[in-house]
Parts: sequence; C-alpha cells; structure tokens
Amino acid sequence: MASAAQLTLPALPALRSLGTLADAKPVLACDTREVQPLQFEHLPCVRKTLAEADYQICGISDFAVERKGSLDELAGCCMGSNRERLEREFRRLLPYRWKRLLIVGATCDEDILSYRYHCDILPKSVLGSLYAWQAAFNLPFVLTPSPQTAARLIERWAHYWCAYRVKELNELLRGCQEAEEVQ
Repeated sequence: MASAAQLTLPALPALRSLGTLADAKPVLACDTREVQPLQFEHLPCVRKTLAEADYQICGISDFAVERKGSLDELAGCCMGSNRERLEREFRRLLPYRWKRLLIVGATCDEDILSYRYHCDILPKSVLGSLYAWQAAFNLPFVLTPSPQTAARLIERWAHYWCAYRVKELNELLRGCQEAEEVQ
C-alpha cells in the first residue's frame, strides 16, 4: 500500500467554460421512445435514447423525470407486468439526486379517487401505488393538469437544478482557492 507521501492524484479537469456558464441555458433531453413529447417554450430539447426516465438534462447525470401522460397510462402501470417493468425503471433511478414521477391529467388525489381513467384497478390501489413508490424509491410524484403545465414544470426544475449544480461547482472552486491561499 502506498504511503500518503507517495500518493499523487491527477489534477481536476479544467473548467475553462465556467466563465460563460452564466449565459448558457440547460438543454433538455427527451427519450426517443416518448410517443407524444412535451413542447418546451424556454429551453431547447433534443431527442435521444435515454437509459432511464423520459426527460433529463444534457451533461448532467443526476436529473430525471419519468412522465405518465395520462391517468389511463398511470393506472395501466399499476398492475401485472407493467408494474414490474415500471418498478425496475424506478430502481434504476435510485442513484439520481433529483428525480420526479410527473403525472399529466390530474391536480389532486381526488382526481384519481374519482376514477377518471379506464382501467380495471381500484382508485385506492392507484393512489396507494403512488405513495408506496414515493416511499420505496424516494421518488416524489407530481400531478399536473396538462402537457403545457408539465413542460413548464420540467423547464423550471431543470433551470433551478442547474443553478444549484453551478453553485456547488463554484463552492468547490472557492474551496480549492482557499486551500491554495493557506499553503
């Protein structure tokens, strides 16, 4: 085992473009398998095959949004092999620091409880599934009334998550500079 005096670490990658980062806009990625992709007004979006989720931010590996486009789609995912597939997807999202399950077509629990979908599963089971997934996979769910509102939410989440990440990088840079001043 190497002693501390013998250990050398490579330099961190240069953040040459950090100065222009304040003027940059995050770029969203939409999975190519999305049949009806959301239309974004404020952020650019590219189509690409994503390993997890339906929406991510290009260049950031810890932001993911899984979208269910309707209550029918959500209810269909609460049973049988569809449920197993979705839970495998949720397991793959566990390492993500920021993740959401976004459900279009509802604004509150009562929309689900009033059986506003065409699937043979009880509303309490659908709602119970949402809360169970939230607990088991640390995956908050958000209900939204329309695709337009869903798109605006994703844009806001992406913007604020990127702002948070830039702040983290700036703090890292300041920490490195402080250590250099002490030496």
